[in-house]
Amino acid sequence: MVAVSSQQKNGAQVVDGVPTGLINNHAYGIENVIEIEDPYDAKVPIRLVQLRNPWGHTEWTGAWSDASPEV
Repeated sequence: MVAVSSQQKNGAQVVDGVPTGLINNHAYGIENVIEIEDPYDAKVPIRLVQLRNPWGHTEWTGAWSDASPEV
């Protein structure tokens, strides 16, 4: 198993003033890694990493989340 974690202070991860659904100073398991073609620039691929929260009670809310238009 591979894990990743944020080294920020405890609490919710916020980007540009918007909560992301990720928790700072918390470990996540890597579920999947994929690369897709960018529909606007085929020369630059989009790389996505699917993480699993072992606590299971928060979820990423930014781009490529379940409710985002990118999906």
